[in-house]
Amino acid sequence: MTQINKETVGRIEIALEAFSMSLTNLNEATEAMVTIFENAYEAAQMARLRVARSLTIEAIQLRVAKDLNLEVYDIRSDWRKRELAEARQIGMLLCRDLLDPADPKNTLKNIGAEFGGRDHSTVLYSCNTALDLIDTDPIFREKYLRIKSKLTTEDVENIATFETSDL
Repeated sequence: MTQINKETVGRIEIALEAFSMSLTNLNEATEAMVTIFENAYEAAQMARLRVARSLTIEAIQLRVAKDLNLEVYDIRSDWRKRELAEARQIGMLLCRDLLDPADPKNTLKNIGAEFGGRDHSTVLYSCNTALDLIDTDPIFREKYLRIKSKLTTEDVENIATFETSDL
């Protein structure tokens, strides 16, 4: 059996103390990171809420139309061409995801009414179809994410000053 001398015990104690300090520092660093992420999440939620309060169904329709080289009239029409149907699906999903849900003007019924007098169940179906396309069609996903990014990063004043004559 090997004997442990005092020097070895001293080194072990120093190593344990250093390990203990490392754990304390690691715990403090972890707590700091959690706090940073919580604050960032809260700030992002507040920014999203500010954007949601400033957005309207009409502003979303205009942004979708401009980005897809269409007219708002086309998006509101009952034409079933694929490009128009996809534009409507993107618009309806953006309305559902970005508009302030606490605002009674942003119900599925009202979204449908603004998209050519469609029923709330049509809006729900369009949103589900758009979500499926986002998962399966990279071109559709890119269009959706590009438009969503523009809507969520635009200056609130720019959203409010969209030309209503374009509607």
